Amino acid sequence: MKNYSARTLLCIMLTMLFMMAFAANAFAAGETITVQRYDTASKKNVNISVVTAEIYNDEKEIKTDVPAMVMSGRTLVPARAVTEALGAKITWNGSNKTATITKGTKTIVLKVGSSKATVNGKSVSLPGNISAELITYKGAGRTMVPFRFISEQLGADIAWNNNAKRVTINPIIDDSDDWKDWTDIYGIQVVIDAGHGGSDPGAMANDLKEKEINLEVAQLVAKNLQKKGITVIMTRSKDEFLELVERANIGTESKATLFVSLHCNSAENTTATGIETYYYVNTDNEYDEDLATCIQKAVIAATGARDRGVKSANFSVLRNSQIPAALVEMGFISNLSESEQLADPDYQKKIAQGVTNGIINFLKQYKIY
Repeated sequence: MKNYSARTLLCIMLTMLFMMAFAANAFAAGETITVQRYDTASKKNVNISVVTAEIYNDEKEIKTDVPAMVMSGRTLVPARAVTEALGAKITWNGSNKTATITKGTKTIVLKVGSSKATVNGKSVSLPGNISAELITYKGAGRTMVPFRFISEQLGADIAWNNNAKRVTINPIIDDSDDWKDWTDIYGIQVVIDAGHGGSDPGAMANDLKEKEINLEVAQLVAKNLQKKGITVIMTRSKDEFLELVERANIGTESKATLFVSLHCNSAENTTATGIETYYYVNTDNEYDEDLATCIQKAVIAATGARDRGVKSANFSVLRNSQIPAALVEMGFISNLSESEQLADPDYQKKIAQGVTNGIINFLKQYKIY
């Protein structure tokens, strides 16, 4: 038997205690647990039993410190986790027990203990007249709301699987053609640039070449936009090399409406993940940042990826573009998990739909045609 020093034994004991504590914090869907519900009348927490549920943003599980749960026959979800997964922001006011959710032009205010919410100043009943609840689980407190309310207010299709006790969020894809006529009238043209190509493979990692993923997603975006009646100009539709200035000039010379370049990210730190969208740092074009913002929000909503935000940079294709331009870094090819997603045709479709939605949202909002 090995002899351990007192310090070594202490380290082993602490490690075991940590692992035990971590396991105690885990819970599975369908598990009955005890949580604390804030009672607005007594202003005290009351123990109640609930059945836990899982939350998925499409195929990606959303980890939460307070689980989704079935309470009194209704499924409640933590407002913060779900709203942020859909690109919204939420703030909590502890003094009056209200949560404020903002997304775009919509502001939603929820009050603990009330079956009414205010949406842009108007009173709206929560589904089934179920009240928003303040639930505490192992020290973490979250505002819980009926999952149907999120579906109605934040533009997502949320499904409930009773057998699996799973809530699945599916961002709604806008397939309406109500604006197709004016796209024909105004002759909207969008340049889609698949970054790199030919002798320039771009980033390479995990048996993938950036140039190939860029082209695959670009072609999907082009098809989506064409279905909307938009004329698409591809800087490249095959594996060929183009100079950076040449790419930007395609949009300028064709007098296109806007320019979007698609890329995969890479970093020495292989744990880096997420999507980010860029605009030119010294832009004179008042719409560049707005275009980047619209695309970033829509891609995050469609994929559920980590949101790395909108940033400015001195990229050549942006600097030399004379029309509104944005560059999307669709994920890190250097990260093993994210590279597997980038190579997945289904995930590529989600990215492409997000880019499409972002472009359409920008065109509808700013009407620069």
